[in-house]
Amino acid sequence: MQRAAIRPVPTYAVVSRGAVATVESELESAGNEERAVLDRAYRTLDREQPVVARYLEETLGSRYDEHALGLGYYLGLAVFMSFREAFPTRLGRVSDALLEAEEAALAADEEMRAEHPSEVVDSDDVLAMEQPAILELIHRHVEAVLEQSASKELEAPAEGIDLDEVDAIYRALLVQVLALSRAVAPPPGTSQDAGPEVLA
Repeated sequence: MQRAAIRPVPTYAVVSRGAVATVESELESAGNEERAVLDRAYRTLDREQPVVARYLEETLGSRYDEHALGLGYYLGLAVFMSFREAFPTRLGRVSDALLEAEEAALAADEEMRAEHPSEVVDSDDVLAMEQPAILELIHRHVEAVLEQSASKELEAPAEGIDLDEVDAIYRALLVQVLALSRAVAPPPGTSQDAGPEVLA
């Protein structure tokens, strides 16, 4: 059992790989219309999850690296679309208090691991065990952008992506995943089983 400040995600709030695959297929098949699909998703996010939309806007708005900005915009919306696909009737609205609590939990977990170098997993590893399909989605796209940037940087160093920008966006995505996970209501008639406990 690993120590963690991040609370376990309830089993009823785990996004399936099928839901993620559906969203990725929709975006890939959009072709030249992908931007229009993402813009519609953003309007839905702003209407249904205004706190999350504002949080992502504030995070992305402070970025200047266009590659990192595009990555954050795409993944922030893909994550939201995946939760919406998985839980069309059970995804509640994230409040300011909920988002702040999850951001604080992530910060506490990061601090705990920094103080104990013997810890063999990072905070995002903990979340990857809780929401594997969503973290796989994020990791695939982050790694693809970093690999593409590394290739460009060999030819033109100024074209490389700002890793600090990517790190800030990646962390914001983790907070988004945590907050949306907490906003999922259990199916009617089921217990709020959180699965195996992670020791705090």
